[in-house]
Amino acid sequence: MGSMNCKCVGDQFKGLDVEIDSLGKRKLKNQEPPTAEVTIDLILPFSGNFGDLPISQEVLSTVNSLPPFNFSSEPPNIREWKKIKLKDGSVYIGELSKNIPNGRGIMALPDKSLIEGHWENGVLNGNARVIHSSQDYYLGNFIDGKKQGWGILVTASGNTYEGYWRKDKQHGHGKEKCEDGTDYNGEFKHGYKQGYGNISWIDGSTYIGQFRKNNIEGEGIYKWFDGKMYTGSWIDNKMHGYGKFEWPNGKVYEGEFFMDKKQGQGTISWPSGKKYEGSWCNGKQHGVGCITNQNGETRKGEWNFGSRIRWLDQ
Repeated sequence: MGSMNCKCVGDQFKGLDVEIDSLGKRKLKNQEPPTAEVTIDLILPFSGNFGDLPISQEVLSTVNSLPPFNFSSEPPNIREWKKIKLKDGSVYIGELSKNIPNGRGIMALPDKSLIEGHWENGVLNGNARVIHSSQDYYLGNFIDGKKQGWGILVTASGNTYEGYWRKDKQHGHGKEKCEDGTDYNGEFKHGYKQGYGNISWIDGSTYIGQFRKNNIEGEGIYKWFDGKMYTGSWIDNKMHGYGKFEWPNGKVYEGEFFMDKKQGQGTISWPSGKKYEGSWCNGKQHGVGCITNQNGETRKGEWNFGSRIRWLDQ
């Protein structure tokens, strides 16, 4: 999933290479409701000593750095918590029904990750927290063992996503903050930035508009940190179609673009009143066009990749 790499438009447009990949997505393995091999009674309530569970030191460190997980309020008839070992090697401490996790519980997975949450027939349903051995963790809602609804994902490197999920993928409105200072606030679809959103970079550059599969695509406004601005159509992170490019010194180009280059018909004007209106190719005047000077006098000519070949009005 791509990086943003906006290349040059004319001599004064400097490219900006910015990574906007989605946060890594982790899935909980879908499996049949587990059954117990060993059942050991525990004293209720759970002591909270996670060191007794087969989890990694990294997971234990993350658990200790976070507030306690907030289970739902106790039901009127508190059920006994038990400790069981499942066929896949997972260890579960919590409420059971027929030796299957049902209700509130804590599970240490074979890879030494930890799950705290609510279970139905051995599958996560409701609010839960999953802490991976990588020290990434997710806090939010699950349906049928998949992230669904609202949730927060935090990675060990400092990236965060806060928003809505559907079947383990970011889906709906969300906010993504990256450790490099890049922030995105907008729509996601099936794990991609898609729809309307806005993104800002640590250097002060911003984009507001449409996205498709993590790329700038559709209509939008990009403002560079040095004052340049483009308003118009995009495809695959490039200015493409009709748009308007403005420089801080007052120079303006309005017309057609092709893959970040002025191409087709367009007009460039200067604050002095000078302007060129005509054909462009690969970012340069090419073909027939008219040039107007500061005094308002206009001449028609023919250009070849930026060099005038001849006047056509003599």
